[in-house]
Order: sequence, then structure tokens, then C-alpha cells
Amino acid sequence: MNFFKLIKEAISTRKIQFDIVTIFVSLIIIFSIITTFFNYTKYRQDALALSKEIMDDVQYNLIDKISNIKVQSEFLAEATRGLVTSEDVISLNHVDLINYLLNVLKFNSLTYSIEIETLNGNILSAINLTRTPRSIPRPLPPGAKYAIRFIDRSQPEPSETWVFKDTDLKTVDTKLISPVIYDLRISSWYQSTVDWPHIHWTNLNEPLLGNFGVVVSAPAIDTEDKVIGVVAVKLSLDLLSNFFSHQQIGKSGRVFILDQIGDLFIPSIKPSERATSDIPYSLIAAVYARYQKTHDNYAVHTEQNITYLSNIIDFPVSFENHWFVVILVPQKDFIGTLLRTQGQTLTLAFAMLIIFGVTVYLSSKHISKPIVELSEQVNRIQHFDFRDAPSLRSHIIEIIALESSVAAMRVALRSFGRYVPKEIVKTLLTQGKEIALGGEKKELTVMFTDISDFTSYSETFPSEVLIPSLSNYFDRLSKIILETEGTIDKFVGDGIMAFWGAPQVVSDQAYKACYAALECHLASDKELNTDGMPQWHTRVGIHSGEVIVGNIGTSERMNFTIIGDVVNTASRLEGINKIYRTSIIISDTIKDKIWKRFVTRPLDLVAVRGKKNKLMIHELIGTIEQGIPISATQKQIELCKVFTEAYFTFHEGKLDLAKNQFMSILQRFPDDVPSQLYLNRIEQEHQPQSPTS
Repeated sequence: MNFFKLIKEAISTRKIQFDIVTIFVSLIIIFSIITTFFNYTKYRQDALALSKEIMDDVQYNLIDKISNIKVQSEFLAEATRGLVTSEDVISLNHVDLINYLLNVLKFNSLTYSIEIETLNGNILSAINLTRTPRSIPRPLPPGAKYAIRFIDRSQPEPSETWVFKDTDLKTVDTKLISPVIYDLRISSWYQSTVDWPHIHWTNLNEPLLGNFGVVVSAPAIDTEDKVIGVVAVKLSLDLLSNFFSHQQIGKSGRVFILDQIGDLFIPSIKPSERATSDIPYSLIAAVYARYQKTHDNYAVHTEQNITYLSNIIDFPVSFENHWFVVILVPQKDFIGTLLRTQGQTLTLAFAMLIIFGVTVYLSSKHISKPIVELSEQVNRIQHFDFRDAPSLRSHIIEIIALESSVAAMRVALRSFGRYVPKEIVKTLLTQGKEIALGGEKKELTVMFTDISDFTSYSETFPSEVLIPSLSNYFDRLSKIILETEGTIDKFVGDGIMAFWGAPQVVSDQAYKACYAALECHLASDKELNTDGMPQWHTRVGIHSGEVIVGNIGTSERMNFTIIGDVVNTASRLEGINKIYRTSIIISDTIKDKIWKRFVTRPLDLVAVRGKKNKLMIHELIGTIEQGIPISATQKQIELCKVFTEAYFTFHEGKLDLAKNQFMSILQRFPDDVPSQLYLNRIEQEHQPQSPTS
């Protein structure tokens, strides 16, 4: 009976080597899967590389076509403006110019309008009526295909004349339009062309023509080299859109051109038609957004459960605005056969994987689950979370022993954490230093905080209201100090003692201490508001210098702290706030280190108890950097400037001038207590002495 009991215990408390064998078998399975996927990936990469070459060829062919159109359009604009040498040519009487404009439309299918408008508003334009069905007077005369529009604003009453032409450019009808509304001068591209005379390319969505297109504009210049108007060649993108609509790559790939903000430009798709387009419009927008973020031309996207290959490049030809050429092809057009073959292979591979996976899972979970739980327990202990964890279910001897050790460590550290601040222990453990008595001299920055009128609060509010509010206050300020790499030494009543530079090295100590002080002041004045309690006002004193820092006390009880004259001075600076009704006072030592980044003002030369020499103190106002909550306002900056001038005037002995300056300050800033204090000093200096009896 004892024999079977021993066998049962041996099985239930097996060693970890048993599970390692199982894991080793699973590694073989993983190797097989990796090999399968490697072959699939290699074939897929080859197919995608071929597809990329095809898409590149299509892109550059289309770019070449559009480049030719650009050259032709600019030549047309340049040639036309060469015919306009004075404002007098803008007339229905210039038959040669009118015939030229009509022939341009007749032999240039992409141009739906060519217009000339002078600076005084006269317009002569030729319009292809088949390209602008919504822009012309209705009804159209029978046989009308082209029109000449002439707007004359040289007379007191503007007039608009339409001359309709047939295919042979013969006049079929003439109409007068009233009132005259059409005016190109309101267009931004018109003014740009006048202000900076050169060829302009501008996207156009012209309400009068209702036709999306592009304007090629050029300045018209007279014989005296003065700009007298603008020639506008308006290109219809209908034909280009139709051409692009039939450009397919693979079975269902498409080509698109986007403008500089990523809107679909060619082929034009109305917003109402985008939902039914064979290529989702949202996919085009996603391709553009990804390109703007990564600048990666080639990518793979999934939209509506279909995987697409995309290729996007900047249009290399210089237009006024930036264009992008985009090709989108369903991935299956190139690798459909490969995907089907690989799909069958993967189906078989995954079937085998499931079988082996179940086996591995059943054997490995006995190791992985308790190890993961123990790892989580250790991680919580590392972050000083000493809550008890539920007991693990494991029959592995090593895991049972490890759980027992972790539980003992948790209890020991939980007890130790009640004596030593967690932040100090964390730092010391990170640095790998042994905790022992001793100290060293270091240059540190020390800060003391205190709540103004806390005594009256404690006498007014019951403890069940006061204590939670104070705890919330300490929690918020502690986070600010720790976030700026400060170390909290102790909580003294309603105050905090903190320092920067130990146990870890802290760069720019004075800056971080001042930044923390301003954040603490802001938090207590604006952010902290416990129900039933008024806003608390925090006073702060900051000083820096050489102190002794280390583990001070006895071998039985020690404290990681700092001692020295700097500590006493920082504490007294905090208290001096009461005199000047200020919030943050810093020493001259701190001011010398941070003055380029903070707004301060001098307050006084004060005698600090225990020191022979007087100490220069300053008020910390805010950061010079603007746009953050602790930035100094313009009003504060101005106050510091005028107060500093008055301060130095006073200390130079120019009391009358200083009096006028302080009085001027109080007129603008009546609540400024330091100015009132100095004014009182001056009045006492001027007060006549009583005659001796």
C-alpha cells in the first residue's frame, strides 16, 4: 500500500524536466511551421515584386501623358497672352482673336474654356458648350456647339453678350444677359496671377460652370510691361477621368490622381457615387494618410475584407499644387493562384498543428500557469504591492518551493516597508547599494512646503473632513515631486520636505525643483478641491547648497535624509512668505541657476537666523516659456519688471524716486503686498523725529 502511495506522490509531484521534454517536442512543431511559412512568404514576395514593377510602369506611362498635357496647356496660355497687348483687343470686333480662341477649343478636346479678363473687368471668352452643360443660357439654339461670351464693364451699365457658333464656327444666335454676374477677378488664382505674374496651375471647382477641372492662368502684359489682365485656360477633366476609369491593372486594379490635400482628383467621382465605386473611396483616403505618415510608396491595405496592393508616388512634374499618382490593385489579381495553393497547404499544416498544440497545451499549462502567476506576484512585490496572493495549484516540487519563498519575501518586505519610504528603497535597490549607516557631502536642492492658515482650518473643520482632504493634498503634491525626480524626505504636519539630487543623480536640480514648486502651487490653488473644504494655498521655500546625505540614525533605526544649513535656510524661506504674502520664495543661489527660464523678482536682503551675512531672496512667478499652465502672464512679467526697477532704486538710496515708483506700481497692482511694504519703509524713513522734551 505504501508502494502505490509513493508512486502516486512521485507522479503528482514530478520534476520540471518532464515538462521540458514536452516543450522540446513543441519546438519541433514550431520549426515545421516556420519552414512552411518561409516558403509561402518567399513565393509571395516574388509575386508582389512583379506586381510592383507592373504598377510602376503604369504610373510612369500616365505621368508621361499628363506631362505632355501640361506642356501643351502652358504653351497655349503663353501663346494666347502674346495676342493680348492692350485692353482694346477685348471686343467682339476683333474677329481674328475670336477665331483663334474658337479654333483652340475645336482642336483641343481637353480645353472647355479659354478666357481673357482685363483688370477693369472686361471679359472675352470662348466656351465649348458640350463640356459645360450647366453654365450657359437656356435653351440652347439649335446646332450650337461653341459660344463667345463678351462682358463689357467699360460703360456705366455693364453688358453681357453671348454669340453661339455651330461646328463650322458659324453664328447661329446671339443673346444678351442681364444682370451681369460673372467675374473672374473674384477668383484667388486670378489675383495670384496679377500679383505674381507667371504661369499658375490651380484646381478649380467653379460654381458657374459646375465642372471640376484645372485652370492654367498667365498674365497679359501690354507693350509697357504692365499687367493688364489674365488669360485663363480651363481644362476639362472629363476625358481624363474617362481615360483613367478604363486604366486597369490586373483584373480590377485602378489608377487615381489626388490633389495636395489628398482629395480624389482624377477620375472625378461625385460624393454620391463614392459608396458604390468598385474601389472604396475610404481605401484611397487610407492610402494617402499612410503615405503622409510613413512616406512608404508601396503598401498593403485591407478594406471590406479585400486585401489591396497600393503604390503612391509624388507627381514629378511641377504644378502649382502637389499631385499624387495612386494605383490600387486587389492582391488576388497577382497572387490568387498562389494563395489558393498555399491555403490548402496551410489548412493541412494547421490541422496537424492543432493536434500537436492540444498535446503541448495539456502538458505545458502545468508549468506556464503557475510560473506566470508567480512572475506577476514578484512583479507586484517589485512595485511594493504586498497584498496576499491566492495559493497556486501546482504539483511541481520547484514551483511549490518557489511559491513558499515568494510568500516569505512578501511578508518580510511588507513589514520593512512600514519603516522605510518606498521611493528610497526602490532607488537603493536599483543602484545595488547596501543599506548601512553613513553619509556623504553632496550639492542638493531642498524644498519645504506649507499650507497657509492650516491651523485655522484644523480648528474649523472636523477631522473626518480634514484628514481625507489633507491626504488628497499630499498625494497630488507627492506625485508632482516624484515626477520631477525629487525625493520626499518627510511629511511635517501639513508640510513636505523634499530634495533633488539623492539618492539618484538628478541633472538640473534647481530647474526641476522650481518647476515642481509652480506645479504644486497650481495644484493646490486650482486643482485640489475636496468637498466641504476651501481651496488651500501652498507656500514654498527653495534653497540649494552642500549638505550631508545618507542613512542617519542607529544600527537599529535609520532614516535616509539630509542635514545641514541648507535645510534650515530652505525651511525659513518658506516661512518668510508670510511676511511678503507671496507663494514661492527662492534663494539667490537658486535664482542664479534658473533666471533664464523663469520669471522672478527680487524681494529683499534678509537676515536668516544662524547666519552672519544677509541672504538675497526672490519670488518665483512662473516660467518664461508660454503656453503651459505655469507660464508667467504678461501682467506678472510687467509687475516683475517695474518692481525690480523700484527695488534697486530703493537700495541705491533714492527714496523719493523709489516712492513714486512703488506708488505707481500700487496704482496698477493694488494687491501687491511687497510694493506696499517698501512704501511703508520709505514713509517711516521720511517720518520726522519727535522733538526732545
